Amino acid sequence: MRIPLSKNPFSRQPLARRVVAYYLFFCVAAVAWLLVGSAWTSYTLHSQRVSDSCLARLGQTAATVKVALLRDNADKSQRIADALHQLQRSVDAKSCSVVDTQGKFAAHTDPDRVGEPVGEPVGERKQWGAIETIRYEGANGRYKNEYRAALSSDGAALGELRLTVDEMRGVDAFSMAVSNTPTAVLAPLVLIFIGALALVRMTRPLDEMQDQLTRAARTSKTERLELDRLRPATATALGWNRLVEELSEKSTAEPAAPTPEVDRRRSGFEEIVQGLSDGVAVTDAAGRVEFANRAIAALLGAEELSDQSLVELLGDAAPSADTACRRTVSELRRGEGEAERVLRVARQPLTEGKAGRALWSLRDVTQQKLVEQARDQFIDTATHELRTPLSNIRAYSETLATGDVVDLEAVKEFCTIINSEATRLGRFVDDLLTISSLEVGALTIERHNVMVDRLLSEAAMKAKPLMEQKQIEFEVQAPAKPIEMKLDKDKIAAAITNLLGNAAKYTPEGGHVSLKATAQGGELRIAVADTGLGIGEDEHTRVFEKFFRSADERVRDTTGTGLGLPLAREVARLHDGDITLESKIGQGSTFTLTLPIG
Repeated sequence: MRIPLSKNPFSRQPLARRVVAYYLFFCVAAVAWLLVGSAWTSYTLHSQRVSDSCLARLGQTAATVKVALLRDNADKSQRIADALHQLQRSVDAKSCSVVDTQGKFAAHTDPDRVGEPVGEPVGERKQWGAIETIRYEGANGRYKNEYRAALSSDGAALGELRLTVDEMRGVDAFSMAVSNTPTAVLAPLVLIFIGALALVRMTRPLDEMQDQLTRAARTSKTERLELDRLRPATATALGWNRLVEELSEKSTAEPAAPTPEVDRRRSGFEEIVQGLSDGVAVTDAAGRVEFANRAIAALLGAEELSDQSLVELLGDAAPSADTACRRTVSELRRGEGEAERVLRVARQPLTEGKAGRALWSLRDVTQQKLVEQARDQFIDTATHELRTPLSNIRAYSETLATGDVVDLEAVKEFCTIINSEATRLGRFVDDLLTISSLEVGALTIERHNVMVDRLLSEAAMKAKPLMEQKQIEFEVQAPAKPIEMKLDKDKIAAAITNLLGNAAKYTPEGGHVSLKATAQGGELRIAVADTGLGIGEDEHTRVFEKFFRSADERVRDTTGTGLGLPLAREVARLHDGDITLESKIGQGSTFTLTLPIG
């Protein structure tokens, strides 16, 4: 078997090249990070220096301009213009201006803008004592910082001095950092390059070793593995050469005994196989057992299978000699009556090792067979439940369609029968849909406030015609005090009606059926008791299985689908409750629906 190699192209590169690549990547990343840090530091220091210079010189210039505004000299405008130009040059500002109280430029470093109305930019504002700053985006997309100082005398406003400075861009800061620190960047790069050359020389033996190990990984186990010696220039190469010599000597020696690691793995595999619930065995060409787990011995009822003939133990279920070269599956039945078990026997020839060996597996499929039997019974019942109402509906509808019946009462009777059979058919289809929802876990409930006594009364009214038809004494007992609970009324009512319907169905004429509800220990218990046929203890749990029908002939003579009790119990459990059964053959049954109150 060939060992799959990585599909990543980089991982297939020589070791020395990969080591140098990683080394260069992280070193260059460190230098780049240093350069970015220098640029950020330059940007921060420059911005702070410009801000401090603007704040200091703006206050001085504001005093000069205010004095010039208060004097009524002929050269007042010139003095103000000189002060603005001097301020602009000192901080390398974009512009400097004086705004009068009318919102117009009284003076500006650009003479053409004197007298223009002043626009108010939108941006971030900060206050530094008597000076206000505004940071905003200019028309060219570059951010600007505008410094403002109010001009006033004896409380009277004279105007405002404004200084606009372009904010340094990241590109300018990076260029400044590179121009200021060429040595700090170039020197580490030179050292990194020298280190890369040294790494290549140091890892060259490892590179040659990797090539040979990769070749070994590609070599099949059936091929001879050959490793080459390295030039003995380093201690690593000497160690490799010694390893190659020892492997060459051992390759000519006899195979070594299994190591403890191999023994441990074999023991672990055997423990796993022994823990399987399915029976597993291996036989030789003569059909005698070489290995068998505990499960197969238990399924065949044998204490020890070693060296025994598995074919003889299986009897008729064993495959014939002419099928020895192919996989076979058969069934083996053991026991009788209720103790009968069905085993599925599979035989698979082993292609490796000794000829004629085979792998056997045995699985207990008794429950699966019972489910299949119940399914077949359900199909028969479902066919009857569908055919009978459809036949009745067809017969009466055809009679009405011919027009031979003119008696109004007869027409009403026929329509009532058709409606009854359609209702019966619809109820059966609803049960099938509910079972389908139950199988996929989609059955849900919708809780509403429900009065228990009213719920029991409605269920009793639905069951009363069945009781009267067989002259069964029907007793209903509601709780002593009114109880209100959050329930899915329709589903709980259907569950109670199903229990009452079963009680009426399997209770002979003149019998007794009771419906009693009591509140006890935070639970509501609704008990449906009858004096009917009763249920054997061996079927107490199976009556809640889907499609199950009792083996009692008296029960099989009565129509039923085997869906009512499973649905009723599922509805109870969706309400965090349950349905329990107490019954004995010939003494009747009591089904108790328990629901938590609150």
